[in-house]
This record gives sequence, C-alpha cells and structure tokens, in this order.
Amino acid sequence: TTALISAIERKHLDLINSFCTINKLKLRFVDNIHFASERTLAVQNDYSDSGIILSLYIANSSMSVMYTYDGKMISFKSLPFDSISSVAELIKDDIEQNKILRINRDDISAAYVFGDDLTDGFVKSLADATKIQLIKINPFTNFRIENNSSGLLYQREKFNSFASAAGIAFRTA
Repeated sequence: TTALISAIERKHLDLINSFCTINKLKLRFVDNIHFASERTLAVQNDYSDSGIILSLYIANSSMSVMYTYDGKMISFKSLPFDSISSVAELIKDDIEQNKILRINRDDISAAYVFGDDLTDGFVKSLADATKIQLIKINPFTNFRIENNSSGLLYQREKFNSFASAAGIAFRTA
C-alpha cells in the first residue's frame, strides 16, 4: 500500500469543502497539478526501469520539483520564486544541496519541464544554465481531443489547467 500526503493551507481546503457542502457535493479527492501531470505521463510511458527522472512544473511564482526512481516518487517540493530569472539557480541549488537524495546531474536519466506559459527559448536557456537536457512536454500530447469540442484551442495551449481533473480520473478508473 502506498500513501501520498501533500499539504495545502487548511483554510483553502475548508473553503473547498464548504463549497461542496453548500452545493450538496461530496469532496473525495484533492489533487496537485504536478502529481496529476506526472500521472498522465506515467499512463503513456513505462517508467518502471527508468532510473532517476527529474520533473519540473513551473508556474507564475513557484516551481515544483519532483524526482522519481523507476517510476516511484522519491522527492517532491515546491519552491517559490520572485523572478523567473531565478529558476535556474533554484534548480541547480536543489540538485547540488539536496542532502537527502545526494544525486548529481549525471545521475538524472531524463528531465521534463512543463507549465502553461513556458516558451521554447526559456526552456533552452534553463537547460543551458543548469547543464541538464530538459524536455518540454505537454502531458496530453497523446490524447485525442475532438475538433468540435468547445475550448479546443484553450485545451491545447493551456493543457495543464486540465491536469488535476485528468489525474483524478486516472486514479478512479
């Protein structure tokens, strides 16, 4: 049995639960966009013998850093930042100063980065600064989206907005 516990501020969870109660809904799952996107990738790929994989989700003012070993999460943390220009240093510091994992760049077999507003130029500059080959991914690349569905362009460009819903769907299927 595996248990995964992640923390959010209690006031936010209480707010969500109150909304559900008022609307006669039952809160069953709370998900994290990074966990959900990672789960989407795991459904599409076999990571059971993949070594250490670094996964980065970059948002407006924070970044989550996840390490997996042979498909199982071994570390996860969320790092706030004031400026997008500090992201490369945060990544380098996390690898070099991580006393729990004690890994170096050479131990990482693959590194993925995702987030709604990441440009190819930013990912390249991040890879150059960290000396890690980063692969920009869309966790929904292999999923077919009906051309006649409303919001198709939004779904293709802002794919991470749908990650939590997809992650919960994968867990309950």
